[in-house]
Amino acid sequence: MLNATLLEGLAHDDNSFDAVIPTETLAQITHDPRNLEDPRYLQRYPDLADLAKERERIQRPFKSQKKANVPKYRDYMIQVKQAAADQQRPFGAVPSITLWTDRGLDVITCPLNTDNPLLQDVRAQFLKVPHDVKLIAIDGETQLAARYDAGVRLHGQKARVTIHYGKSRDWAVSAFVDLNTKAISMNKEMVVTKSPDDVLARIAKRLGNQHASLYKRIKETDTVILQNEHWWMTLGKLRLFVACVWRGKPGVAIGSRPTTESEFREEDASADRVFDACTKFWDVVASYGEPIIKAFERRNETVIGTPAVIAALGAIAHTAAGGKGLPLATDTEELTAKLTEAIRSICDVNWFRGPHWDGLCGRWTPPPKQQTGQGKFRIGGGAKDGMYNVYRALFEDPESDGYQRIRTSRVALAV
Repeated sequence: MLNATLLEGLAHDDNSFDAVIPTETLAQITHDPRNLEDPRYLQRYPDLADLAKERERIQRPFKSQKKANVPKYRDYMIQVKQAAADQQRPFGAVPSITLWTDRGLDVITCPLNTDNPLLQDVRAQFLKVPHDVKLIAIDGETQLAARYDAGVRLHGQKARVTIHYGKSRDWAVSAFVDLNTKAISMNKEMVVTKSPDDVLARIAKRLGNQHASLYKRIKETDTVILQNEHWWMTLGKLRLFVACVWRGKPGVAIGSRPTTESEFREEDASADRVFDACTKFWDVVASYGEPIIKAFERRNETVIGTPAVIAALGAIAHTAAGGKGLPLATDTEELTAKLTEAIRSICDVNWFRGPHWDGLCGRWTPPPKQQTGQGKFRIGGGAKDGMYNVYRALFEDPESDGYQRIRTSRVALAV
């Protein structure tokens, strides 16, 4: 009796082995890592104590974000499996799992059983994993837990694995650190704007490409605009504007979380209706909001490109379109009238950076005592930090100190 699991794949000289194996086979050579940190489970299965201790020395525990990500990863992989059956609807890509054991394992090599002359010198390779050996995931452990969580729903789906064997625990700890620190994580704003499944990003791209006022003024390739660049805002900031057109002020809390069509239906607003409201806002800006356009053109000197202000502009459009569900988005005449009134009400705002914006979307630092010269205004915080104050000062509360300050210090942008 073999008393081991044979994995077909490719062996390397550094005691590592690459294989593509069914999820059921993966369950034969590993253990659910969440059980290995459950004291009650380990009390029932005391023979797993050493494996649990070894994993604890290498891996992070399943807490907070890592724990919460397991069901999301599970659902994602189920979607990938379902989509694989439909070649017209490909979806997703699942990375490999890196497994480790300090035990030495045997690689079995044998000739291929084939009559193809091109394959006569090719040898099949198999890694022999004894049944008493359980491998620990040093990378991709959340995926491993998600596969256990999915149970039979992922049976038959293949998992890519790289197995390291016969290497010390110190090597495994070092490899865990390297695998989690050497790669540079993509900026969250960049991730969500590149996602084809995010409805807000799709609307923002369509708006940026189709509206004359925004065409070639939205930076899609990065999340940072350099001082000498002509862009008005990044695609992520335009997405923020769209989010606040859709949801109003609460839209600022969406952040980089992906949005779905079902969420739009729950809010009684379709993606097309949101796009129409966004389009009409920029139509009215082009017709009646010359100071706003000039402020964007002088973005380095003004506050209009800050996340808080962009979000507030979106919330203004939301209010003009009738609030939740954007009921006026399909009434072109009424929406145009409401937006025109709103845009004209903010055309006398002094968009230049200065002390009048202190506490709204940044901080003003006066010059040191006994020194001449101007103070310095620093953009501060993100959209969530300042959006509500900016919205109140721009549009909501004419009696507020902020409303008066940003309109009376210097009245308009120089033409």
